[in-house]
Amino acid sequence: MGLMEKWSLLAVTTAAGLSDQTDLPPGSAIPDFIVNARNYPGLCSVDPTSGHLGTTVTFSGERFSTNTGQAQALFGGKPGVTRSWANASVEADVPNILPATVGAQIQNSAGQKSNPVNFTVKSSTADPRVDLLDPNNGPLGQTITIFGANFSNRPGKVWFDDTGNGGAKVQGDIPDIKECSANGLWRDKQIIVRVPQGIGGGAIPRQVPVYVERINKDGTSTESNKDKKFELNNNPPTPALYCFDPYDNGPVGTKTNILGENLGDNAGNFNVIQFSNDKRAKVCLKEPSRVCNSSAECAVPLDVGPCARPVIWSDKKIDQVSVPPGAETGPARVVVDATSAPKSNSLNFTVGSCSVDTDCGDPAVSGRQCCRDPQTNAGICRPSGSCSVITINPGSYRWRFSTGNPAPRVVESRDCTLSTQSPSPWKESTDACTNAEISVRFTTALAPSVCTATNAIEVRFCGDDDQCLNPGSPLALQPLNATNCFTLSDGTQGLTRQVTGGLNSGKWYQVTATANVTSDQGVAMANPYVWKFKTGAGPCRIASVSCQPSNVTLRTLTPPGSQQGLTASLRATNCNSLVCDATNAPT
Repeated sequence: MGLMEKWSLLAVTTAAGLSDQTDLPPGSAIPDFIVNARNYPGLCSVDPTSGHLGTTVTFSGERFSTNTGQAQALFGGKPGVTRSWANASVEADVPNILPATVGAQIQNSAGQKSNPVNFTVKSSTADPRVDLLDPNNGPLGQTITIFGANFSNRPGKVWFDDTGNGGAKVQGDIPDIKECSANGLWRDKQIIVRVPQGIGGGAIPRQVPVYVERINKDGTSTESNKDKKFELNNNPPTPALYCFDPYDNGPVGTKTNILGENLGDNAGNFNVIQFSNDKRAKVCLKEPSRVCNSSAECAVPLDVGPCARPVIWSDKKIDQVSVPPGAETGPARVVVDATSAPKSNSLNFTVGSCSVDTDCGDPAVSGRQCCRDPQTNAGICRPSGSCSVITINPGSYRWRFSTGNPAPRVVESRDCTLSTQSPSPWKESTDACTNAEISVRFTTALAPSVCTATNAIEVRFCGDDDQCLNPGSPLALQPLNATNCFTLSDGTQGLTRQVTGGLNSGKWYQVTATANVTSDQGVAMANPYVWKFKTGAGPCRIASVSCQPSNVTLRTLTPPGSQQGLTASLRATNCNSLVCDATNAPT
């Protein structure tokens, strides 16, 4: 005869003799335990005991049966994705449920559920991670950069935990710099923070653990790893960098400003702005308002060479810093005096141009977009909604007009989403295709003679001279005809030219749109337009084809066989316009 079901109370007695049972206070009464012959799954543990969406959890116990029928691993009653199943061990991934502490259970093939074991579901965002403190030592008040990931763009807390040294756990100070609000001092991959005064006292030097507490969207918080330590000492504070403003990204030649403190009142002989890959923009000793790339160049006449680029260096701001050729994406810093090397903390600077919003990171996390307006800051990532450099009051309307016949101006647009890149190859770029053609758009229609004019566009070879201070004679161009002009949808036009024999790899070139470029009304350019670029390793393949004009209205369909003339342009992934030959066959 089998075991009959019966009701039973449960009681617990501690080693100290204290006891309670299910039907007595304190606490609410619990229904009696039913004793029967059913073999329920028994869950002993889960490992790990917490995790976020997709975390693989191991359930250990007994009588899990087989992975058939109604068998499931449950998190708060919701099934996870099963990875493996055995009678005593199951692996399953955490499903998409709200962060909370829930019961983890095994349901066998007959639908019988095990006892629950607590499991904490975390936010689905990966835990914050601290990789580096820069600098990792200094006095109270020292400004440091915390590099890592998953900090989010919502300011949280940075903790300096001195409790292991008998001190206190104190929150770090995030500087309040108004000019840095657009790019922020708290970013998903870097945080700017000052060492708080509250951890003063105690032995010097000493190691103080530093970690980040991220505030999640649901109001909960998540702590980072705690293995990175700051060495507190009595050394003088080094220069402090807070942000690049307005741009913390852009191609070579992009000009931006640096905001900080203790940068010095003027540029000394060895003061440098050091980008990743140890590429530097150095400030001249005798003339702090000018920039050069080596100490020897500081002695050249004031109107010669790279020292003609203006920079204003003050204790809290360095203006119009130009990203130097060869700079790479990574940390950039200020070195106030290279002889004693008091380096600042570093800040991430991304070298290159964006073409789509995702180039700026996940928009939901970064809060940034890729600017595309060729008249403002195309190819640069900015906080969403701030791409235009022109502020317009709500409800206002702006427009541009010209009296008389306007002179042609070059349209600048690195992006090729809506039209061709102009100028192409892009100015100061270092990845130009060796099979690129020279292409540039203008703000007006052009005189027909410009299409075939040999002196409208000049291309000169600069070799390894990234400044193109002494370019060679104009290079020979391919024979010209009317197809060397192309017309856009708005009636404006552009020019193309091809260098005979193509471009050499890894070399600099200088291009000039001369004053011989005239509008269809006979008005010449006010000033020549000059740009330079460097070629990459070789030819590029076709990524897309652009047709100009991109939009056109067909006024008539007669006579039969009527056609609309279009100009096709081959484009590479970097938006360079390509010549049409066997070197760039599409993939």
